[in-house]
Amino acid sequence: MYARQYSELYETYLDSKSAWDESWRNSAFSAEYLLSLTADELRGLKGELNELVERWRERSSAAREAGDVEGRENVAVHMNGFPFRTA
Repeated sequence: MYARQYSELYETYLDSKSAWDESWRNSAFSAEYLLSLTADELRGLKGELNELVERWRERSSAAREAGDVEGRENVAVHMNGFPFRTA
C-alpha cells in the first residue's frame, strides 16, 4: 500500500467514525513518536514491531479459522520508521 492509500484509508475512517459503535471508536488509535536512534537501533525496533504485529496476525487468523468471527472487523495498522534531518 502506498502513502496516499494509507492516508485515504485513514481519512475514510475519520469521515465515518461516528458510524462505528463506541467500543470501536474507543479502541482505534493514531500515534506518532519522534526518536533519536542509530541505524542498528531502528533495525531492532522494526524487528520488534514486526514480531508483535505478526503475533496478532497469527492470533487473528487462528480465531477466524476456528469460526470466531463475531465482532471482528478488518483493522489497518500502518507503521513507518525512517530517518530525517531538521535544518
